[in-house]
Amino acid sequence: YLVAAQISKATLKDISKDSLDKLLSSNPDYQPSAVLVVAIAKIVGSLEPLQYLADPLSGYVLPPEDGDLVEMARLQEERRKIDQRLQQIQAKRGIK
Repeated sequence: YLVAAQISKATLKDISKDSLDKLLSSNPDYQPSAVLVVAIAKIVGSLEPLQYLADPLSGYVLPPEDGDLVEMARLQEERRKIDQRLQQIQAKRGIK
């Protein structure tokens, strides 16, 4: 009941415990909305509900503490592209 009340508060939509039980069942007739999945993830403190959304897209949800690793990989790829472009210009101009 407490989780249903917290979800109702977070989504500004009234949801009963019975409705929540149906949404969390494996019955495809009661699949939750993305907004509800996000609210559930926040309330229970787990990324698993978000992974539920990402699975059909073969996606993966990273924990917040790994965000810097994603940024590092993005920056390394950006540096690789910049270095490649610099080499192209240097080759064109006959510089080293």
